Amino acid sequence: TDTTSVWINGTPVGTHPASGTPPDLDALIFGDSSSGTDGYAGLIGGIHLWNRILTDGEVRAHYLESPALSSPGLVAAWTFHEGSGSTLTDVTGNGFDGVISGATWNEECPDIYGDCWTTSRGDSTYAFCPDRLGRDAAEAQCESFGMDLVKITTEDENNFVFTEAVDVGGWAHPGPWIGLQDKDLDGTFAWNDGDSLDYTQWCGSHPIDPGGRAYVNMELTIDDSPCWAANGSWSSVELEYVCESVEPCTDGTEGSLSFEFTDDIQVFSVPDCVTEITVEAYGAQGGWGWNTDISDSLGQPGLGGYARAAVPVSPGEVLQVTVGGAGEYATSTDFGLGGFNGGGDGAPSPFAYFGGGGGGATDIRRGTAVEDRLVVAGGGGGGSGWCTAGTGKGGHGGGVFGDDGLMCTVYPVGTGGGPIAGGDLGGVLGIGGSAESLAGAGGGGGYYGGGASNGSGAGGGSGLTSSPGSSDELMENGVNPEEGTMVISW
Repeated sequence: TDTTSVWINGTPVGTHPASGTPPDLDALIFGDSSSGTDGYAGLIGGIHLWNRILTDGEVRAHYLESPALSSPGLVAAWTFHEGSGSTLTDVTGNGFDGVISGATWNEECPDIYGDCWTTSRGDSTYAFCPDRLGRDAAEAQCESFGMDLVKITTEDENNFVFTEAVDVGGWAHPGPWIGLQDKDLDGTFAWNDGDSLDYTQWCGSHPIDPGGRAYVNMELTIDDSPCWAANGSWSSVELEYVCESVEPCTDGTEGSLSFEFTDDIQVFSVPDCVTEITVEAYGAQGGWGWNTDISDSLGQPGLGGYARAAVPVSPGEVLQVTVGGAGEYATSTDFGLGGFNGGGDGAPSPFAYFGGGGGGATDIRRGTAVEDRLVVAGGGGGGSGWCTAGTGKGGHGGGVFGDDGLMCTVYPVGTGGGPIAGGDLGGVLGIGGSAESLAGAGGGGGYYGGGASNGSGAGGGSGLTSSPGSSDELMENGVNPEEGTMVISW
């Protein structure tokens, strides 16, 4: 972009023209000009560096709370928690540590939390406290902040507490006190506020019966899997601790957002107070085949599929949205390439016949890998250019299964992707197969991609709606005759 947006306290106040090429990270300077004569006369409390343009909603959200270190596009982050020395640590772990030159630490900032650092997430504020205390003392210290020991109610929150403790605090085994306990000595664990456990993450053989009162700490295990341990030695063990306060949501909780095809990855930030979203995804259509001998019945592509599901989320969570691109149409001189997000390529032939590309899938992910997808709508298979009768139609995207392509004379069709395997020929997890000859067509992208065909129509990709905790699930084959799209509502 050639424009820089300026925000103050979460509010846009103007723009400024931008030009030139951003410097390498090793050459970045904050708080001064390159000549060293224009120093910033103020305080800096944190810097986050991104490799993508943030949405307005993300800017507002990050003003209120620090972004998760796993946020897509976050290159480096400096939180200024050191308080002394000349090194600023890049807490993302990407290694872009900074050097303080000509500036001093401010020791007059009032801070009721002492050595604890705070961060907000959704309707909760957390204090991560590195000074080791016994369980009762830790609880009393949280109460002095107007907080309580943390209550962890979802896997996402459990991972957040673990990541903040390890990546920011550098904490190690055994890990911090949390607000879970068996004060009544009856073997029934509950949170400090009396709530029962709807979510648990016990370690190994835990909870154990220590023969007396038991409190719980989070174990920071060597395999990076945060779990909980019942600690019968609570009266003598001193550990770090995590406090939490919750402000009930008062914001409106209804809205929707549409995502169109952009040929790039997009993101969705879950609004405050929202704990469930409904995702409607449409896979993209495949590409038409071309046969020079005919002009009115070319190889027809399969249409994109539809997938809908209600997905549990956490306020402030950032999800990756990938909208599929339609497969390229074959022309009189070339085959069609596969669409963005998994579409397979068509193929040429010894004659002026060419196959169409497969359509790309549309999905939403909690992470960046294909294994992280929560909802997927399959792309349609490409149409073959081999048959002069105009057969060789591509299969529709799905659906639990993508449709098979249609046969052109004797050539095997590309089969549709399924729930556990891709279609023949060449369909794999997330990607449709690519054709090799005989004006064959590319398979559609999907949860599993559709198979390509050398001569006949390609298979459509399969869909997915059954992610953990999902509900209101529906999938349909062959509903979208264009680029993919997605609508998220809450």
